[in-house]
Amino acid sequence: MVALAGIGNPGADFMPFFVMLLFAVAGILTITLIPYLTIKKSNLYVAESGEHKIRKIVIDNGTVTTLAGTGSQGNEDTAPGTSARFYRLQAITTDGTNLYVAEFGNHRIRKIVIDNGTVTTLAGSSSGSTDTADGTPSFKKPRGITTDGTNLYVADDNHRIRKIVISTGVVTTIAGNSSGLNDATGTAALFDKPFGITTDGTNLYVADWDNHRIRKIE
Repeated sequence: MVALAGIGNPGADFMPFFVMLLFAVAGILTITLIPYLTIKKSNLYVAESGEHKIRKIVIDNGTVTTLAGTGSQGNEDTAPGTSARFYRLQAITTDGTNLYVAEFGNHRIRKIVIDNGTVTTLAGSSSGSTDTADGTPSFKKPRGITTDGTNLYVADDNHRIRKIVISTGVVTTIAGNSSGLNDATGTAALFDKPFGITTDGTNLYVADWDNHRIRKIE
């Protein structure tokens, strides 16, 4: 345990609190609801769910700044990012150049350019499970997100694991289709509210919330 940022009480200001580092991931700060984090070199980036903001923390000294978000819930892409609005940020990842956020409340995947905070919507519109081949892609309360540097992988609340090609925004379903428990290939597999997701570069690992299991996708 080391002091870094936050006091553990809801709010938008940061004061000393604690951080636990595990596999280069941390949990921190003054929050309203759960913070979700990713790391790039010397900085932590926090998706602050209840405050609807993306925060940056310099690891060496604990300096905290807001990279994107006004603090008011909504749905607005903009540059600079501090004028953008989010609703219930649920997970965050990075490819080293951009941040990608699973936005639970707006059913979208948002992209934030790290260098300047510019916010755009990469994929998603209203609640649904449509892939790009079938029309405008849609998500339902996306809960988890990870990347291999080329693609994003999203744990979607409609019991699916979705893939987004970063360069094109094309969305496909790679596993799952409805609520249940079944080990199988692709959409024949069943999940029940997949939550967290990560990758080792070869496989995906999914926290299958209501099935109380860790699932592997090759």
